[in-house]
Amino acid sequence: MKQIIILIISLINLISCNSQVSKTISNFEKLNLIQNEIENNSTNEKTYKSLDSLKNVTDGADAELYIEIYKNAIIYDTEELLKFLNNNNKKN
Repeated sequence: MKQIIILIISLINLISCNSQVSKTISNFEKLNLIQNEIENNSTNEKTYKSLDSLKNVTDGADAELYIEIYKNAIIYDTEELLKFLNNNNKKN
């Protein structure tokens, strides 16, 4: 019985550690997730809010990827991007 309790506590700690790690993903990983959503046509307003929130914190290679993602969004996901821009009162 004692071993089962220890095992359960260990599993809870492991789950807790995993959730903390997922909260601290890098900007590069966030950009890759957004890029995958665009490529898989599974974007929504949250996708573009996330992308927009990264504009001031990207630099170097991340900035290049950021621009590439916007280019792909314009080409492949025009309707959803326009909907986001219109909903957020941004000029096209």
